[in-house]
Amino acid sequence: MRDKSGAATALTVTAPNTNETLVNYTPPQTAQPGFSGLVSAQTLLVELFDKRNRPSVAWLRYQTKAGKIPSVKVGRLIFYNVPTVMEALSK
Repeated sequence: MRDKSGAATALTVTAPNTNETLVNYTPPQTAQPGFSGLVSAQTLLVELFDKRNRPSVAWLRYQTKAGKIPSVKVGRLIFYNVPTVMEALSK
């Protein structure tokens, strides 16, 4: 769940008749507010570039395949860590 600012909030789910806790999730604390670790390609571009200078997702995929931008593959999906990508782009 997210609050109005988009930050992840704690979530507790209890069984209706027994009040037994089924799920108790507290999001990890991060160094940057609103940052949750791995992000999609589109989110990465929004985080790093202003709208006027933002490259395309195709450019990002090309740079990723070329090994110039670090990524994490989870199954068939590709995710990015914003601070790691910022460091790679600054080189």
